[in-house]
Amino acid sequence: MARRWLWPLRGQPYFEGLALAAGLSLSLGVLSLLMLGLGLLPGAWLRPVTVLPIPWLGLAVSAWLERSQWVDALRAGLPAEWRQHRRTYALAWWLGLVGVGGLIVIAINAISYPFYRSDLLNRYGPQARELFSAGHVPQAMIGYPPGMPMLYAFAFFAAGAVNDHMAGMIIVAYAAAMLGAVWLVARLFAGQARLAVVFALSAPLFVDWATSGYVDVPEGVYRGLALAFAYFWLERGDKRFAILVGVMCGLALWMKQSSLALLPSLAVMPVLRLWKTDRSNRARELGQTGLMAAALLAVALPWYGRSFLLGGPGSLFVSANPLDVQGADHSPSLLLVFWERRNLWGWPLALTVLPGLLISVWLLIRRPQASRSPSLN
Repeated sequence: MARRWLWPLRGQPYFEGLALAAGLSLSLGVLSLLMLGLGLLPGAWLRPVTVLPIPWLGLAVSAWLERSQWVDALRAGLPAEWRQHRRTYALAWWLGLVGVGGLIVIAINAISYPFYRSDLLNRYGPQARELFSAGHVPQAMIGYPPGMPMLYAFAFFAAGAVNDHMAGMIIVAYAAAMLGAVWLVARLFAGQARLAVVFALSAPLFVDWATSGYVDVPEGVYRGLALAFAYFWLERGDKRFAILVGVMCGLALWMKQSSLALLPSLAVMPVLRLWKTDRSNRARELGQTGLMAAALLAVALPWYGRSFLLGGPGSLFVSANPLDVQGADHSPSLLLVFWERRNLWGWPLALTVLPGLLISVWLLIRRPQASRSPSLN
């Protein structure tokens, strides 16, 4: 269904990658939100019989809506098109194989080890087990959003028991979506994305977090896609992209409270749209801003509103671990964090990320407005 929603971009070189990353991440996000709805109903509705059919129903609806496109693709000889694409973009295909190989390594690590990081052992894992055993969202579960614990609980339902190895496959799916988001953002802002995925996989921090199940990877997926859809909204002024910006930011908040940092950026976007729009269209722009805000609230408000009602304002913001605060490094050198922590980010990123950011900004500024995004016009 993501392909249908993104139809204005059909034919662009990045369309398939965008549809795949957006479709995968939206499917997981909507699944967790539907589980939240079931978990908030009176009784115990979070059970395999109610939860496990959800993805299959989604696939059935999507296949029915896209049935004509599948028929057309088969008639046109889809394998022949793939072979032609492979010959035309040989380097991209080889780099894609590198990405697939990296995901295979992450998947093997994820299914080989149970949860072992502190956040998984102290927060996400216990929450997922509680959801699995209780069959509903306990009243005491407030504050930190259980977006990922919901999905881990889904994996437990699929396995028929608490199974950290099965739950690890959820984060592997998000790791794949993250690589897609990296490719997309690099393609949009730099015009080239062949090495972006390889650089991301070269970062020990990404591989570590994708293996251990840290929630920062799913949150990063939604942030990256929110950035991409914000770009499309600014360029095209289409309300569907405004809605998708709100949805992606809402899902980022549903994954982790630190995405509250996105709200100032969202406040700037309508100003940018109004700045480049004449007065006759300002009502339309304000309407699109309202749609963006409504989409964000529709996704994030159920959990944050519930936490506020049950726990007061203090439940909206979870304080950091005192040990983490005490050991935090506030030195100015961390402004160049990719270089300062190159042991975490890896040498390829450490050497290229800052020059790459500066060059990308320079290219974005110096290009004339008409050709600022050649792939969009």
